[in-house]
Amino acid sequence: MPAKLSNQDKLALALTSAGSMRNLGALVGVTHQKIGRWLRGDTPIPREATKAINLAFKIHSEVARDQAAVEGLPFNARVPVFVTRPDLIKKVPVVVGIKPDGSPIIRIRPKAFPGQRAIVNKTDYMRPELIAQAVEPLMQSPLFGAVTARSVIRAKDAIKQKVSGFQALQNQLARDELRPNDPVRRYTDYSNKTRFSPPDEVAADLQAKLEQRAQYALTPADSVVFFLPKSNNEQPITRKKSRRR
Repeated sequence: MPAKLSNQDKLALALTSAGSMRNLGALVGVTHQKIGRWLRGDTPIPREATKAINLAFKIHSEVARDQAAVEGLPFNARVPVFVTRPDLIKKVPVVVGIKPDGSPIIRIRPKAFPGQRAIVNKTDYMRPELIAQAVEPLMQSPLFGAVTARSVIRAKDAIKQKVSGFQALQNQLARDELRPNDPVRRYTDYSNKTRFSPPDEVAADLQAKLEQRAQYALTPADSVVFFLPKSNNEQPITRKKSRRR
């Protein structure tokens, strides 16, 4: 069972639905600068802020729960995160009319289908352990087959650690298109769920990768992406409900 969430954990989770420190600050009733200091651990969170943080976290939990229902995704009430499922746009033949001889007039039109990715954004201040706790229940679902996280790393450190795509970064540095201290975004290798890798091991694998990234990354994970297996039975989306508050 996950340990009790700290005030910093609650703010980090609530940021995934608030979308920005400014929005989160407005919800808590403090400046976005103060939210930033609390999230980074620059200053301790005062006890008198707990009530407002708990209220903001309650609102976040409700928003995240409603979002999960809209998207048809699992929801973890203990470690609630706001998850989006971007539409997958496909070009498909559509009947747009009928010819005089009765045959259909067919055109190729873009159609939105349920996406094959579920994304948690703004995870910048979530501890690797907290991310793993959020991952495990989602990975229990048959919907998901793999998960990865995106880190923010200085170009020189990404090359030194030979993260994915480091050769391209070397070429950009050689062409003066990139500076050594410029931040770049790179994903961890997939943590895959198979019959040999149960969900808790997948979560632990992702946590280990993020803890390794934390040794040199500016941000170990600013987003987490879950992948759904491809399906040929998905139907086009006919109506989409409002998602954000």
